Amino acid sequence: MSTPTPVFTPFTKSISWTDATTASGGAPLPAGETLADTVIGIRADGDATHSAGNYQWQISVAAPASSITRADFDAAIKAAYPQMNPVPPGNYWLNGEQTDVLDGQTATSAWGTTETPFSIPVPVVAPSNPTSFVVA
Repeated sequence: MSTPTPVFTPFTKSISWTDATTASGGAPLPAGETLADTVIGIRADGDATHSAGNYQWQISVAAPASSITRADFDAAIKAAYPQMNPVPPGNYWLNGEQTDVLDGQTATSAWGTTETPFSIPVPVVAPSNPTSFVVA
């Protein structure tokens, strides 16, 4: 059986996710444990240096957010990696890990078990105006 070809959905508006409400073993999180942040990891498709759980770029999204707009994503990348602003057009994989806090102690999840494919589309630019009109 062949592996299905991933669909790299264009990232034009936002990325959203569902925060964990259970521990890694499946039990409910303790009362008072709160979400601190979600880290989104990104790697380029075909990158032989990086793989699932080993991300070239990482950005932190502070709680209580469970989504990030494209504009906020670009701003977070620019802040974390000023030399590569913005992420170049192409196909990428993303994943997340969650950090919670309880009584001043932090705990961070493992990276998710499934990565999500997405693409950064080539930006549309305004063309110059048409010229050399001829009326006959």
